[in-house]
Amino acid sequence: MANKNVHLLVGIGAGLGLYAFYKWYRKDKWTFEGAVGSAIGGALLALTPDILEPALKNPNHRQFFHSGLLLTMLPLLNYYIWKSDKLAIVPKLKLAISVLSVAYESHLLIDSQSLRGLPLI
Repeated sequence: MANKNVHLLVGIGAGLGLYAFYKWYRKDKWTFEGAVGSAIGGALLALTPDILEPALKNPNHRQFFHSGLLLTMLPLLNYYIWKSDKLAIVPKLKLAISVLSVAYESHLLIDSQSLRGLPLI
């Protein structure tokens, strides 16, 4: 099972990686605030599932916030946010939502590779 440091480092990489991809795709320049914010946001959201559902003394602590359902719903949410013309969300907010959700998903993907895997719901 991955520990806190693994989730933290992968979350930083996921947040910063998505930020870098977005900037490359849009042919836009990086900003210091954007890069640092993506790394910090990635770190925090990668730890969130274990904050919401701590293991404590229960090895079967994984429930909704560690579920395959949530792992599936987050990319769909991102798709809807980016493709919808009805949502008047500025691109910076869309990027922030995507960075945070990718970092959260990184935690779930790592945990899905453990022996216990993820529950469906």
